Amino acid sequence: MAVPDFQSLTLPVLKEFADGLEHATKEIRERVARQLGLSSEDIAEILPSGGQTRFANRVAWAHVYMKQAGLLESVRRGVYRITPRGREVLAAPPPQINLHFLERYPEYLEFRARQYPTAANVEGTASAESHEKPETSILTPDEQIRAGYQLLSLLVRRYSTLRCQPSNDLADSSETRTRSIRQ
Repeated sequence: MAVPDFQSLTLPVLKEFADGLEHATKEIRERVARQLGLSSEDIAEILPSGGQTRFANRVAWAHVYMKQAGLLESVRRGVYRITPRGREVLAAPPPQINLHFLERYPEYLEFRARQYPTAANVEGTASAESHEKPETSILTPDEQIRAGYQLLSLLVRRYSTLRCQPSNDLADSSETRTRSIRQ
């Protein structure tokens, strides 16, 4: 099984805090990996940046987003605890806690507005533009940046190729214009 996207990990992570105790991020990662039946290869897969495993990165983003929505609180570095709001969510859990679900919390919307200032309207609430496209909403912000960089690199290469090799249509229209000017 491949490592699920961070939104698919959010509810399982929150469920691990249901006991109301403080838990270290590492402990939660181990418990969620066991619960999901991830292989040691899945857990050990390193991000292209080389700085972290994909699983640890996605669990960390799940923590960040739930903390910003007020479902978890940070007790100290790397240690979290469920909040009353988090307990309310678990009392009637949704099928998945995704970014759209988190938008019901004003603290989360404020966080998003701080992260993406152009996505908020004058009143400070999320606008229609702030809803993420389905193809990018499952990516962590790190993965979105990497995908954007790859797309930009591809576009630059294509632009450079087109710029160096003018199409026949352009050459023909240029010759036609030159002839009409000379006549």
